[in-house]
Amino acid sequence: MKYVELDFGAEVYVSSVRKWMYHCDGRTYYCQSLLGSLDGASWTTVWSSASAGDIVESAAGTLVTVGATTRYLRWYSGRNDASNAVYFLEL
Repeated sequence: MKYVELDFGAEVYVSSVRKWMYHCDGRTYYCQSLLGSLDGASWTTVWSSASAGDIVESAAGTLVTVGATTRYLRWYSGRNDASNAVYFLEL
């Protein structure tokens, strides 16, 4: 599992997050999840592909509703259906 982490510098309310991963060949990424933390030590899952389903990437990206106050966000992703690599483009 690989992840990208955001630190907002202070607690903020996050309504949603959109992320883009390599998508030119329509690949699917597995085992994705978004976790939030107020202190960077204790993490809570705010979204998971286990409940939402695996995501076929596209130029539109993936929009996830968060609806929580957090300081840190981590987006985790497992491999994709073309390789074991993970290619985050933007969060």
